[in-house]
Amino acid sequence: MVSSKARSSRSHADDPAPSARDELRRLAGLLSDEECRHLLSVVNDVAAGERFWEGDFGLLYNEYAKLRFFRMGRNVPTAPAIRAAAATAGTPGVPG
Repeated sequence: MVSSKARSSRSHADDPAPSARDELRRLAGLLSDEECRHLLSVVNDVAAGERFWEGDFGLLYNEYAKLRFFRMGRNVPTAPAIRAAAATAGTPGVPG
């Protein structure tokens, strides 16, 4: 799937930020009719009470993305920690 981002029309840092409603209108104006139909469908579902972030996508995020970050993040044990755990394995009173 190819993703493209529309450039922001705001170019001056001194301009006050638009309201959320105005920003939504501006962004919706950038969408094609087909994209608007898809977005409208999602918004209608959410307005009716469907919380897609708690369904399949939420499960994917919780079970894959978080777990992958946990494994790849700062929580990965270093080689000395692995060796220390292996050296103490089986020692009474030392977990491992």
